Amino acid sequence: MNGWFDSNGKIYQIMQLCSDLLVLTIIMILSSIPLITIGAALTAGYTVAFGIIEQKGQSISKEYFKSFKKNFWNATKIWCSYLVVIFLLIVSIPFVSKFSWIQYPMLLLFTIFMMTCMIVFPLLSRFENNAFITLKNSFFLVLQYVPSAILIFGVWFLYFIGGIFVHKLFLVWLFWGLGTCIVANSWLFQQIIKRYELNEKR
Repeated sequence: MNGWFDSNGKIYQIMQLCSDLLVLTIIMILSSIPLITIGAALTAGYTVAFGIIEQKGQSISKEYFKSFKKNFWNATKIWCSYLVVIFLLIVSIPFVSKFSWIQYPMLLLFTIFMMTCMIVFPLLSRFENNAFITLKNSFFLVLQYVPSAILIFGVWFLYFIGGIFVHKLFLVWLFWGLGTCIVANSWLFQQIIKRYELNEKR
């Protein structure tokens, strides 16, 4: 029983994980306040999350801001390009609503676009490429691993829905929700990469 509370014990590891998720959530929220920095914040968050999964025993804040600075420009370019696409999609809604034949193709493209958004930042945090190559690779990964992309989309969906409906646990959602979401999706993304690398070896 006493072993549970030492540095290798279950209780200690759970408490350490909760602490890491709390710190990760807070610094991600604070560094996303300018809005334009959301892409860099997500990329840095995934960098830290991969370290948590791999149990590197890293300093959360140190690794976060190191990745934030390193990937800032590429992440910001990608984030701004997404904002432009989202703006164009919103502007096109009145036009699309008039023609039923174009609504389903547009819905499909929007779904693929959203899934690509959720793959691109973990990909950028994991591999050193420019913004264009990262966008291209994330698009093809979504098409190649649709079920995993849907799961990642689902985790984000649950995170946002949780903030709306889980009133009694709002503080839990606020201080641990984002970090938990990022770590869960990092694990799912790792499974995509493992399958991709396995297929490449065959």
